[in-house]
Order: sequence, then structure tokens, then C-alpha cells
Amino acid sequence: MKHIHYLFLVGAALLAGCHRDAERISYDLTGKYTAVSVITAANPIAMYTAAGQVTSQPVITRFLAKRAWLDTYFSATDAPVANNGTLTLTFRGNNRATLLSAAPGYATDSIRAEVTDQQLTSFRLQNLDSAANFTSTTYCPRPAELAAYIKDAYPGKKCINTSPATGYGQYCQTRPVRIIGAHGNQLYVPYFSWLVEGGRCSLASGGEWNTFNRAVLSHLVAGDTIVVQEREIALKR
Repeated sequence: MKHIHYLFLVGAALLAGCHRDAERISYDLTGKYTAVSVITAANPIAMYTAAGQVTSQPVITRFLAKRAWLDTYFSATDAPVANNGTLTLTFRGNNRATLLSAAPGYATDSIRAEVTDQQLTSFRLQNLDSAANFTSTTYCPRPAELAAYIKDAYPGKKCINTSPATGYGQYCQTRPVRIIGAHGNQLYVPYFSWLVEGGRCSLASGGEWNTFNRAVLSHLVAGDTIVVQEREIALKR
């Protein structure tokens, strides 16, 4: 399965242990964009429980300090892109786009995509080619429930159940989807990281091209904790 690695890998480390304006972007997307080498801490780290938002930064800092494996997922300041990776996003006619990523020591990765759901401040890129993968039965059911609501964009997916003898729960065909944001005429990658804890275990992902769906907050119950941050990587034309 192809996926963008290095700087833009969906940190995909799943670890155990607003309604938007419908107005379309008004400018021509056609052209080539190159990602800058800095991840901008555009938004602060936010933490939520069933009691509401945790506003004390020292409390959030202590919470994350006990989970050292999250050190690249969140940052209070701007951070360099890892591995000297580069990414180019080229828009052509007919709402088609190509994402090309590379890093020293790795093969170049190329993905064909189409522009969908174009709005005033964002649009979506959905892979033209589907990807197949097996999914395991989760041992973190409560975090998995919340993870199903935490993002604004999820891939189209078709799954079938598999035999327990395989060690997997389902076989799925997906078309990965990514969000691209816009500040006026300036495009950027929303570099979204999240952690969900509940039921004495956790799930987390770092660096997703996605945005935070605040509707998940209505699903929190006692014992649940969510930490999120929406950072950005600018795309220069």
C-alpha cells in the first residue's frame, strides 16, 4: 500500500498502552506547490476530558511528559521537518493532483489524487487508487470508539470480515483522503496529531493531513482524555 512517508507520514503509530462554510475556494489551484521545511505550531496543544477543556498548560505538560513516546507528536514551538524530506503537490486540470515525496535513503513515493469537497478554507485530496489492508481486532475498544469521531475526514472504506484463524478482524479496501487548508491564497498541510485515552489504554496518531472534529467532545465520559494539536506546513507555489 502506498503512503506518503518521511515528513508527511501519518505517524500511524496506533499505540496501545463546526460546520464549514460551503463557499468554494475562488482561485485557480493549477500549478506546483512545494512544502516548506518547518512545521508551524499554529495552534496550542489542547486537552479535553468529560469535565471540559483543561486550560492549565502545566497540567498538559506534565501529562505529556509521562508519555515520552509522544514527543514528536506535539510541540509548543515550530519544529523542523524530519529526515530532510521533501514534498511536491502538483494540481492539473479536471481536479487531478499528484503528490510526490522523497527523502535521502528512501524510494520516491508518488500518489495520484483528485480534489473533492472544495470549500472556502479547505478541500480534500482523495487517492485515485484504492489500497488494501487487514485490520486487527482492537484491544482498546473505548479509544477506538472516540478515534472514529476525532477527525473531519475519513477514507471511503469497504470491509469484509475474515476468519479468526487469520489473526485479523477484517480485510478492507480504502481510498485514503487528506485535507489541504487555505489561508486566503496560501495553501498549507494541516499537520494533525491526537491522543485518546480511555478504558485504561490509548490510541494515538501523529502528523495526519486532517483537522479536529470537535463533535467528538460530546462523546466523552468519565475517564476519557483527548489531547490534540493542529500544526501546519506551508505549501509554496
